[in-house]
Amino acid sequence: MPTTPLLDTSYRCLKCDSALSATPSGSLRCPQGHEVHRDADVLQFMPAAPGKYQPEYVLAYAALWGFGHETLHKGYNETLYRTILSLVLESAMRTRPAIVVDAGCGVGRTTADCARSLAGAEILAIDASQHMLAMAKRIVAEPHAVPCDLGDRGFGELAIQGRGCGNVQFALASVTDIPLREAAADLVLSVNIIDRLKDGPEPAFRECARILKQGGDLVFCDPLNWQSRAWWDKYGTAASICALIEKCGFEIVTWFDDLPYKEIQDGRGFFEEFQTLVVHARKR
Repeated sequence: MPTTPLLDTSYRCLKCDSALSATPSGSLRCPQGHEVHRDADVLQFMPAAPGKYQPEYVLAYAALWGFGHETLHKGYNETLYRTILSLVLESAMRTRPAIVVDAGCGVGRTTADCARSLAGAEILAIDASQHMLAMAKRIVAEPHAVPCDLGDRGFGELAIQGRGCGNVQFALASVTDIPLREAAADLVLSVNIIDRLKDGPEPAFRECARILKQGGDLVFCDPLNWQSRAWWDKYGTAASICALIEKCGFEIVTWFDDLPYKEIQDGRGFFEEFQTLVVHARKR
């Protein structure tokens, strides 16, 4: 899958910070000779994390949670995902985005929504998990259904319909070191990722601000389900996160808390429920 024209001129080398250009083989190279290779149509900006979400888990995650409404017809996730899409579309009406970044794309639900709804935009979907990216690529870029046997969860055979979108580039990269030059993007999404970052949310928010153009938008959500006491103490409230986002160079357009997000687990209807913070912010 070749890179798209605007993304071709927007990548940066993470080793020397110079511009990267596409090569005939499909890799990217900077003037200093540093090269970013492509593995299964995914640009490799960092080493794959060993053991980071195994394929069986990723497939079940995609079938049950990210896309479960299509085969199970359960709307547990739809309140959140469709809220995110509505904010994306509100932003797009104002900015007509050319480059959109899904920072922490997981199995590609928000990537697919953006790719289909913003057909004129180029989408960069990044994640630190090679397995998540492989599944996202199958769902977003390929046109045929992805089968999934979830008999051990009580569902039997499910299928995730591929979207067949051609305006998406996938990259193995960190949300705290995004491989785009400064002020390259018009819109950045951060969906349910920051409470899993070992260094906390601030580096990720600052990186989002770095790659956004002035006046560009951040659409963010997270349940703030922190994994350490230090982050609970510092960022345990919606107000503390909104203040941090403003500190990192944004103004808040709108925000609301306690949006329910449910992750279905099995055929008996067991699920985990999270109360999620949603923020739409604009780079000053």
